[in-house]
Amino acid sequence: MTNVNPVNDPKSVIRSKWHDGLDAADLGELSKIARQIDQTVDTTVKQVARAKIKVGKLLLEAREKFSQDQAFGQWRKEATPVKSKQHAHYLMQIAKRFGSAPKLIDGANYSILQELVTAEDKDIKWIEDKIDNNEELPTVAEVREKVKETKGTSKKGQTIVPTSGPLNPNESINTIVPLTLTQRIQKVVERGIKGIEGDFLILGLDPDPQTPMHPLCLEAIYDEWLKHANDGDETRAVKDSYNRVKLEFQAWS
Repeated sequence: MTNVNPVNDPKSVIRSKWHDGLDAADLGELSKIARQIDQTVDTTVKQVARAKIKVGKLLLEAREKFSQDQAFGQWRKEATPVKSKQHAHYLMQIAKRFGSAPKLIDGANYSILQELVTAEDKDIKWIEDKIDNNEELPTVAEVREKVKETKGTSKKGQTIVPTSGPLNPNESINTIVPLTLTQRIQKVVERGIKGIEGDFLILGLDPDPQTPMHPLCLEAIYDEWLKHANDGDETRAVKDSYNRVKLEFQAWS
């Protein structure tokens, strides 16, 4: 389906009101701003992707110094901000998978990279070929479906049960997000999820965001969860998490 610019589509003009009172100069300036936002978000996402891969590589380098996972985990918790074992494993996975794949990092968004962490090589080549041919990339949902299809079908076309880990390395953590405030705080404490990852979860946010949230949106979420705090401890948890997440996003800018 061809995308139609709502400003030039008479039917959309009837339905849309955002441009009321704006002249041609305003519309032109808004188009320029929209392009700048798109470029900035794209650049930020790629920077975050490279940073995560770099952290993963450093964790892999550190792991080689230890003979046991337990000792490595204790060092990681004490010496680095990567407190979550699951998150560390995920960072190490993407470093192994994409550490030497600049084509994918530059050509595909990070959400697609996440879907390809446990994908078969032919699915990765499928994306690389599209990048090489300057073709439109599939949506995240399309990539996810193709990866599931490939992992669930043998070379002879017979359905098999995948024996590798979950498609989404963060699946067990993501189940915390839709819980109530009280339940989220309890889960974060029970699982020992520390650092910024725990703060994201307490606020009901994606524990592995790819871009900073708009400050006003973050403030609205903060105000809403304060209303649901049952006691002083929950109020402090929300305030502390909000302040740390706010500083985290500012550092990304």
